[in-house]
Amino acid sequence: MISHITIDRHDAVYDHHAEQAVLPVTVHHRDGHTEPTASS
Repeated sequence: MISHITIDRHDAVYDHHAEQAVLPVTVHHRDGHTEPTASS
């Protein structure tokens, strides 16, 4: 289960291929495990 999410960077990056903005975050789980999202 997810505890909270933190922003890794304060600037979003535009992915021209996907035609969308990317904001890297880290997902924190209640068991202490963390998983970062992919960053461009």
